[in-house]
Amino acid sequence: MKQSLKIALKASVSILVLSLNGMQTSAQDIIAQNILARAQVVGGADACPAIFVSFTTPLTFAGSNVFDDGRGLRIRLNSGTNTAVRGADLIQTYPSLNLPTLGQVGITLDSGGTEPILVMRFDQSIISGVGVVQAGDSSIVITGISAGGGVVCGAEASPQDPLAAETTAPLPAAPAAPDLSDPAQAGIEDIYNQARAAITAQDYGHAAQLLTKLTQMPLHARSADAQELLGVVRERNGQLAHAQAEYEIYLETFPDSAGASRVRQRLAALLTAISTPPELRDAGPGFTGPSDEPIRVAGMPRRGPTSGSNATFVQEEEKTFSATLSSYYYLNQGSTVLTEFTSNTTTADSNVFNNSLVTSFNISDTIKTDGFTLDWRVNGEYELDLADSTKSRFRLSKAYGEFDFTHNDLLLRLGRQTRYDGGIFGRFDGALLTYPINDRLTAKLTAGLPVNSSKDGLFSSERVLLGASIGLTDLRPGLDVSAYFVHQTSGAFIDRQAVGLEAQFQNETASGFAFVDYDIYFNQLNSAKISATKLFDDGSSLTLSADIARSPLLSLTNALTGQTQTTLADLSTVYTPAEIRQLALDRSATTRSASIVYSVPLSDIWMASLNGSVFQTGGTPASGGVAAVAATPPEYYFSAQLVGNGVFSERDVVSISARYANTATSTLVLLDAYRRFQATEKIRLKTRVKFGHRSIVLNSGSEWFAIPSVNMTYMVSDSLDFEVEMGGKLSTLTNTLTTNSSSEFFMSAGFTKQF
Repeated sequence: MKQSLKIALKASVSILVLSLNGMQTSAQDIIAQNILARAQVVGGADACPAIFVSFTTPLTFAGSNVFDDGRGLRIRLNSGTNTAVRGADLIQTYPSLNLPTLGQVGITLDSGGTEPILVMRFDQSIISGVGVVQAGDSSIVITGISAGGGVVCGAEASPQDPLAAETTAPLPAAPAAPDLSDPAQAGIEDIYNQARAAITAQDYGHAAQLLTKLTQMPLHARSADAQELLGVVRERNGQLAHAQAEYEIYLETFPDSAGASRVRQRLAALLTAISTPPELRDAGPGFTGPSDEPIRVAGMPRRGPTSGSNATFVQEEEKTFSATLSSYYYLNQGSTVLTEFTSNTTTADSNVFNNSLVTSFNISDTIKTDGFTLDWRVNGEYELDLADSTKSRFRLSKAYGEFDFTHNDLLLRLGRQTRYDGGIFGRFDGALLTYPINDRLTAKLTAGLPVNSSKDGLFSSERVLLGASIGLTDLRPGLDVSAYFVHQTSGAFIDRQAVGLEAQFQNETASGFAFVDYDIYFNQLNSAKISATKLFDDGSSLTLSADIARSPLLSLTNALTGQTQTTLADLSTVYTPAEIRQLALDRSATTRSASIVYSVPLSDIWMASLNGSVFQTGGTPASGGVAAVAATPPEYYFSAQLVGNGVFSERDVVSISARYANTATSTLVLLDAYRRFQATEKIRLKTRVKFGHRSIVLNSGSEWFAIPSVNMTYMVSDSLDFEVEMGGKLSTLTNTLTTNSSSEFFMSAGFTKQF
């Protein structure tokens, strides 16, 4: 059956991938949460009003357009990575905002598709020169919103960059009791723990420098951990191509290590941050305005007419073909002077952490016939490693065609794609069929091969995935629910078999959602999450969330972790089926987290937010020759932020934030401040400085560091931007054994061109 399915799937997408055969990509991370945290009007009569929108997960701005009728704005977002929660994407809708001079603004975030789409509907027409800019990892600012024919208020806002609580997957466990009697091992452990502490402090340049040193040493007790952490810091520092390379080096060098499964999971999650969202062809059936905006939970039908002559589409523009090309050069280098107190010796070292040219493209088009509309997209990236050409590579993140059949409302997507609902968590090569049974009931069917790594060729996986889901809107007023079943095999073995439920509730002042995934093959809870948001009359909001999840996701192939066998068939010659199931369970830890977010407007210009979270990972037992992993103690993160729009000028954003982190290895206090402003009509500047202190548990270490930077964007034309950023870091780390003084320089320069 598997072979037949693979042949059928290959044939169905051959017209899409003929020119892409052999190209590679990576799977997606799981992003599943109530992601619209708040929307707030900032500014008033004396300042250009702006709309500040924040999310509970990293989302980046990818593009926007004003509807043809001038009364709507569609903002395309790109899903981030490094999220600790799991589930199915949902929608969050908020009451209308009151924008000065423009009246009511309806806001809806639809994340039920491949990428999130933020839609705003206005009471009157607006001009097309709206500015949308990124405001850190999880916020955007929309400015320049003026009535049609009116005077433009501000050319473009400047983003803020709030510090978010750490939500990434747990790091390798810290050493319980390093053998300091061995001078060589003591030095390795010291460097390793300094690197872990630097990661906690978000001091990724220094962490990379230390970890690179460890990975270049002859094999030692921390070689595998250092290699994994090097991928982690590259990923968290935005160097995704390098992170991918480090993870792949880990899997090639330590394929049978205890952490191999965890690294595979990290690698599978990586390309979420660099995949570009698709263009949206229309506003969707049933879109009639802010008071009748269709609300759709993942796996559920759109509200309003969905078939026949009642179906309505809002065409963005006559030109359907679009393409974006960007190319950026990255350089990151640093030096360290290390003084050892015991021997009174000093050594100097320097490293180049990144020296590469990254070129990416995103191409899409729409073809219309009497029977269907075909949307196709190809998205990829090539990185030229100027330091080591053997690490240069091409990655293909999307290659699919979506057929929207005119007469029966069927929607069929074929090719390399991503789905986050219906129990399917990531990228796969295959087919997704969506069928609206009626106005309230929608069914989805999925068949494909999961994509594990950027090295995976199209349809090269040994696993086969089948899924079915059905969604119902308005089970009760404001309550939408969906249910799913997934069945995944690896060769002749059942790899994953699960059922799940998703539910969302929302009214004018509150919203919430819940999600549960239960594996019926292992008879174990895989993941569950609950989240709720309350809006108050003063414009403030409070969000509470909690989740529990298995990490990595429960699957039989987890049993291969730490084994010499590479397939389940080979493993079955050594262990019984029951033993293999137990090995798989033993390699999947349980993680728990909870968070609280409170935001409140202080004035027309200033807003404040508070964030607290706790994260804990359970241990795993020793079995199958794999050593036990101890549970990590709870880690606590707190942050406070003050953001002002139009503080010193109509076009600036000022941010002042503080963060406190208390983990098993260190305690961090970090201050972060910046101002971003429009220097001229074509030049935007951002100046920023970070200043922090870390108290390190091991050897009573203490570090002070400062990171200044400046960013300039030159808008050559409406379709061409040039950007350059430069900065550095100075730090001094002292403990009972050594003192370490380091300096670092980083820069990037490149352009983005739209066609």
